[in-house]
Amino acid sequence: MTLNHLNELENITSPWAGSLPGDNIEILRSPLLQSFEGISHTFTTRRGGISPPPFDSLNLSSKTGDPQFNVSENISRLSEKLSIKEDLFFLEQVHGNEVLTVGNTNAEHLYRQFDAAISKSHSIPLSILTADCLPLLIYDPQKKAIGAVHAGWRGTSCGIAEKTIKEMGRVFDCRAEDMVVAMGPSIGPCCYEVDKTVLDAFSQRGDKGLEEWSKASELCLKDKEKSWHFNLSEANRVQLLRLGIKENNISATSYCTCCTEELFFSYRRDGDKTGRLGAIIMLKEEMTN
Repeated sequence: MTLNHLNELENITSPWAGSLPGDNIEILRSPLLQSFEGISHTFTTRRGGISPPPFDSLNLSSKTGDPQFNVSENISRLSEKLSIKEDLFFLEQVHGNEVLTVGNTNAEHLYRQFDAAISKSHSIPLSILTADCLPLLIYDPQKKAIGAVHAGWRGTSCGIAEKTIKEMGRVFDCRAEDMVVAMGPSIGPCCYEVDKTVLDAFSQRGDKGLEEWSKASELCLKDKEKSWHFNLSEANRVQLLRLGIKENNISATSYCTCCTEELFFSYRRDGDKTGRLGAIIMLKEEMTN
């Protein structure tokens, strides 16, 4: 599998771009997930909020210096346009592989030290923040269960996507072959150069990690010190396929957050002082007669 694989997938699943009615909030949505009526989902861009530079403008986190007022207003506008009735909270992501099961409340105190969440509760959004890391949104239309995953290189190397799929099986009796997964915008291999630290992290998971590394990395030849271009989406795709997710049930976009400054925040490009994007999935309320 080459590093151009996701570019081919983008041609299959385009277009992702869109906007929310009556506003300038620009979003991305996976055509694959859009084909299911039981859920709503969104990958945000940086457009449509009130935050000033360098957080302009739809920044969803106050942890990098944007005043809380701006962030709260951005979240409020987004929630209103997405018809989210519950407060929109985000996991306190720590680049690990812990998975939270969300019940009938999304109380803020529950959302601590996790990098993935799963749920069968209607109208409660699962939300992930990113600024180069890969967001994955998962849906099982048979069991009516959802998941949201934050996968940087650390989380990917310790199998966060794999653990989330398995946890959905354990908690909700989901089967991998029934699940659909959308991988949102992240830093692409064009901009993501990593060193031996990342290789070593994947090596610690034995054959599984080395398979992901071999299919998602490409050696850089320009430096005396070894480094690699790394493809987060491809590494996670390998995890998903190995678990039994069907290839045509995986949707991806080739947008690179680092390359596309007009649409996305990027830690690799901008450093600490930048905003955060959101990836959100929610089961719609059940209709009653």
